[in-house]
Amino acid sequence: MRMLYVLSRYPKVSETFVYREIAFLRDLGHTIRVFSILPVDPAEKPLLAANLLDPADRIQAPPLWRLALEAIWRSPVPRGQKSAARAPWRERLTDRLAMTALARRVAREAARFEADWIHAHFATIASTAAWGASALSGIPFGFTIHNIGLFSRVNPFLGGRLRDAALPVTISEYNRLRIAERFGRKIAERVAVVHCGVDLAEFAFQREGRDLDVVSVGRLVDYKGMDILLEALSRIPDMVAHCEIVGDGPERPLLERMIALRDLKKRVLLRGERPESETRLAVERARVFVLASRIGLGGARDGIPVALMEAMASGAPCVSCRVAGVPELIEDGKSGLLAAPGDPETLAQAMRKMLGDEDLQEMIAREARAKVERDFDARKNVADLARRIEAAAKK
Repeated sequence: MRMLYVLSRYPKVSETFVYREIAFLRDLGHTIRVFSILPVDPAEKPLLAANLLDPADRIQAPPLWRLALEAIWRSPVPRGQKSAARAPWRERLTDRLAMTALARRVAREAARFEADWIHAHFATIASTAAWGASALSGIPFGFTIHNIGLFSRVNPFLGGRLRDAALPVTISEYNRLRIAERFGRKIAERVAVVHCGVDLAEFAFQREGRDLDVVSVGRLVDYKGMDILLEALSRIPDMVAHCEIVGDGPERPLLERMIALRDLKKRVLLRGERPESETRLAVERARVFVLASRIGLGGARDGIPVALMEAMASGAPCVSCRVAGVPELIEDGKSGLLAAPGDPETLAQAMRKMLGDEDLQEMIAREARAKVERDFDARKNVADLARRIEAAAKK
C-alpha cells in the first residue's frame, strides 16, 4: 500500500515510536511518505540520525500564515478532489482558514502520491488535517490516539474524527475505556488497541555493568513526575549514591532548585537531552530505572511510556506508578514495582525495596523482558497495525 503519514513535526526526538513504525511498515513492503506540518526543531537536529533528516523522506508544509493566505485566495484543488466546502469542520470553523488550507494541501499531496491511505498520530492538528484531507479526497484515513489530545479539556472535533476514521487506533486499553466514557460504547468499539513497542533486536538483555543506582528518562514536564523522584531520593540517602536524569523541558529550573534545596547536587545529575545512543548507555548502566509518572496540570499524562519498555527490554528492573496505561506494561511485583502516583513516600519505599534486594532485581528484570517480548514487540505490533489498515482500506 501507499500511505501518507501526517505528523505535527517529523522527526522528533521524543517520538522514536513514530519513525520506527514507519521504518517497519517499509520493511513490510509498504511505500510511505511523511507530511510534516512543522519543521524539525533546530535544537534537535544534532540528536537525530542523519537518515531521518533526508528531505526526500518527507513533505514539509508551508508556514501556517501562508496556508491561511491560500485559503483566502482559494487556490484550486486537483481534478478529482471534492470541493473545500466539504471539509468536515466547514460550518463550525469558517474562521480557521489555516486549518482548511492545511487539509487541502494534505489532500493535494495525497493525490500526487497516489496514496491508498492517510494516517496520523495524536488527536491534535495532524489527525484533524488527515480527517479533512480524507473528506476532500475520498482517501480513507486512520489515526493513532496517544494521550496528547485525548485528555485535553478542549478538543471539540475528536468525536468527529473517531466517527469518520476508517480505522481509529489507540495505544492502551486505558485509553479505550476513557473513549467509551466520553463518547459512548459504540464509538469505543470501533477503536483498535495497538500497543507501541520496541525493536527487540536493538536491546540486548544484560545484567552486568550496572553501576548507576537510578536512571530516569523523560521530558522534564510535570506529568513525568521528576520532582516526585527527587523528593523520593531525598528520603533514601543511604540507598542512592548516584542518579542520572536524561531529558529536558520546562521543569528544569524547578528541578535544579529542588536539587539545591534537598542537598542532592552530589547525587543527582540532570544530563539534558542526549542522543539516543547515549540515552541507551545510561539505561544499560542502571541498577534500577524509575519513572514517576502522574496526572499533570490540565489532565496531561503518559500513555504507556516507551522509555519503560526500553528499560525493561534491556534488563533494567523498573519502578513506576499506577497511572494511565502503565499497569498494562508493569504487573506490580512481577515485571516491576508500582507506587501511588504523586506520592514520594510510596515511591521511596518501592525504590528501597528494589535497590535492597538483588534477587528481586534479577527476577523482575527477566520477567520484564518476557513481558515486552510477548506484548510490546514493535515489529509484531506494526505488522498487526498493517493488517488492520489493509482490511479497513478495503471496506
